[in-house]
This record gives sequence, structure tokens and C-alpha cells, in this order.
Amino acid sequence: MVSVTSGLLNFLFTIIGVSELLQIIRSYPSLHKETWCCGYGVDQDINEAYSWYLKAAKSGHMESQYNIGFFHKEGEIVKKNFRKAVHWFSLAASKGDTEAQ
Repeated sequence: MVSVTSGLLNFLFTIIGVSELLQIIRSYPSLHKETWCCGYGVDQDINEAYSWYLKAAKSGHMESQYNIGFFHKEGEIVKKNFRKAVHWFSLAASKGDTEAQ
């Protein structure tokens, strides 16, 4: 199990920005933001996953916008809120996410 703290990722996020951090994370599967959802290489932590998806979604990352919409639609971590779900799905759809459309 890889030991990566969210503090390190937060530090990197503030220095290099979300686009660059997401490229790095995608290059190393053990660091990928989805690892917290599924528990790949780290302890499963849905709250940590939501936190990273939200940061990326606010920075315009299409897949993360869809995932945040899904959290709101299903009521995972956050209270079900269809208005927020539609908001995030709409942002993702406007970028071409076919699942969000």
C-alpha cells in the first residue's frame, strides 16, 4: 500500500495547479484521485475522493464535474440535491461528457 498523504497532494495542488497535478496523478495509478473511491493503493476514503473531485471540478475538469454531479444525485457524502446534480452534469455535458448529457 502506497503511503501518500492528502497534505502532500494539497501542497502540490497549490504549487502547480489542478491541470498539472491531474496529469501527474494519471501518470501514477497509485496517486489517481479515484484511488480513494476504490481503495487502490490507499485506504478507501470516499470523503477524500469527494474533496479531490470537487477541487478538480471547480477548476473545470469535465470528469470530476460529472462525478460531483453523481455524488449529489445519489446522495453520497452529501445530501441528495438534484439541483446541484443538474448544475454539475450540465457543466460536464457542455464540455462533451456524453454520460452527463
